[in-house]
Amino acid sequence: MELAKSIWPRSGGDAGNTARSDRAGPSRGEVAWRVELPPRALVRHARRGVVVGEDGLLRAVANGWLVGVELGVGIRWATRIDDPDCCSLPTALADGTTVLGTSRGMALHGCSGELLRFIPSELPLDDSGSSPAVTRGGALLATCPTGELLRLEGEAWVAVGDYGYDLVPPALFADDTLAVAGYAGAGYCRVRLDGQRVWRTELKDADLLPVVSSRQDSAAGSVNDEVTHFYREDGARLGVYPRAAIVSEHPSGWAALSDGELALLDPGGAPLWTRPLAFERRGWGVQQAIVDGAGNLYAPTARGVVSFAADGRERFATELEGARGSALALVEEGAFALFAGDALLILR
Repeated sequence: MELAKSIWPRSGGDAGNTARSDRAGPSRGEVAWRVELPPRALVRHARRGVVVGEDGLLRAVANGWLVGVELGVGIRWATRIDDPDCCSLPTALADGTTVLGTSRGMALHGCSGELLRFIPSELPLDDSGSSPAVTRGGALLATCPTGELLRLEGEAWVAVGDYGYDLVPPALFADDTLAVAGYAGAGYCRVRLDGQRVWRTELKDADLLPVVSSRQDSAAGSVNDEVTHFYREDGARLGVYPRAAIVSEHPSGWAALSDGELALLDPGGAPLWTRPLAFERRGWGVQQAIVDGAGNLYAPTARGVVSFAADGRERFATELEGARGSALALVEEGAFALFAGDALLILR
């Protein structure tokens, strides 16, 4: 398996969960296009988000459906999700396949949304909502609420290790080692695919989505301890930010999204600026701030979305009824997608 080389193949953007792109984001925050989605199929299914395949087709999950959307045209196909406990947003692969994590295993869908195969797991799988991880070497990874990290070999899941519980998808370093947030177990650590530990940190209750930057620094947050830690590639701690934040990579260091605040931090976690924000975390990492090629930040709010320039100046604030809970995704130059109510919106 190979991650799609598209603008946004996973909920975290790339294999490092950086939520950063070299493309330009929206400049005005205006709704340029909307498409109504199929009616709600599952009451319990609350995940909403978009990824982009190499063919440019959006793969959207919302309302119990996996939907293929062509920008500016509309819905190309829609597949009802069978699992009422469907957990994840999708991952787009280079061959056009879409991977969707469910509570019972991984579903692989073809270019037209058809179910190609289902790979069951004896263990229940992660319910954080973040997209499944795929290594550069082609291994599909799954995580479990009971703490197991699994890799797919053929049609079987093989245990990499047990790291605590409520394990979210790992972030990948350039050498395919994994940044693992092992809550109440191994803590925040770096491991190889064979389970060998490279290093382990003092952050024992890491539970938010880990991020590995292009610099190979990394970050992990703890809701339990209300902190976010930052580390060098060798595991030495760079610093601590005193809030439980979902982070994204920024040219200046990090963008940190926490309840009530968006901050731009230096590489060690010291604030360069902070802004109050009507934001309350839902889940463990799906709602990241996006960072575009110019260093502009885009963050979800309770009322819609807001953007700040790298110097902290507000660029726009757009109110969108029903947008709360949607992940943001860059979908083409100058545009990102999010959900408001039962509609998929494209903002420019």
